[in-house]
Amino acid sequence: MSCACNSTGERRAPRLDKLVLLGVIVSFLVLTISGLGVIVLEWKLTGYLLLAHTSMGGLFAVSLALLALLRAGRPGAGAVHQFFFWLLLLTGAGLIVTAALMMLPLLSSDDIQWALETHRWLSYFTMISGAAYCVLSWRKCRE
Repeated sequence: MSCACNSTGERRAPRLDKLVLLGVIVSFLVLTISGLGVIVLEWKLTGYLLLAHTSMGGLFAVSLALLALLRAGRPGAGAVHQFFFWLLLLTGAGLIVTAALMMLPLLSSDDIQWALETHRWLSYFTMISGAAYCVLSWRKCRE
């Protein structure tokens, strides 16, 4: 991962960068494993698995916001790199909104099913954009 490099490859605030990226990566991995476990392995999202999934969702929300503050508008990043950065932020924000909506008593049963499907599809796009952003950031840092 890019760890301590900005989009131009320069080092800046390496400890803060590492901490934020660690938060994004760890929460992302736990959310991906628990979410795909429900879909692929037909796990039930209850008990400790639900607790881990929702806890990591909070860490993901905070880490994603900090990533946006640290990395948005940095000069020197290529168009593809910026595209995946903003796609990660937008799909991640969509995940956060759909998760919050499902926890509030605002939606009917049909609306909750719609929010759940939207959450699921947004998670796929977040996985793709997050992986692409990390690979591009890693390559940029290594140049």
